[in-house]
Amino acid sequence: MVAALTVGGVLLVPRPASTDAAFMDQEVAVGGALTAAKVARPTGASCTVQTLNILLVDVFQSVTVTWTSPYPLADQILIVANGTQSGQVPGTSITQTGSTFKAVLTTGVLQTLLSNLLGGTSTLTLAHRLPGTDWTSSTLSYTLKIGGLLGLTGPSSCTLTP
Repeated sequence: MVAALTVGGVLLVPRPASTDAAFMDQEVAVGGALTAAKVARPTGASCTVQTLNILLVDVFQSVTVTWTSPYPLADQILIVANGTQSGQVPGTSITQTGSTFKAVLTTGVLQTLLSNLLGGTSTLTLAHRLPGTDWTSSTLSYTLKIGGLLGLTGPSSCTLTP
């Protein structure tokens, strides 16, 4: 009896209806345009070295980097690199006034990021991240030269990298 009901139930189930839908239909978009978001590059940037003159020797104290950006503080990227070492400047070391950002990198901050500040050349790289994504802008870089022994063996400078 169970078998008869099962066979009867299967016979009563409607068969699928055929449709005209096909996955091979060609669709053509008419009008419109496809554009990609572009993350703005930092602008209005400058880099200034602060030294302290001790007995006619300019001793490196810090470097100040300023720039403008339409993006919030959380999406600012400032990386310091020296040889194989690099580190991102923490947001706590960056201040914001309107759309202008400023990072003052003292010898202490640079030494924390690079663990070696006996002189040499470092690269400071600025970029923006598009809020809510991992997309970043093209970069803007500066070359920071610190005279050896914190500036005791030569002048320190910070220049835009072409």
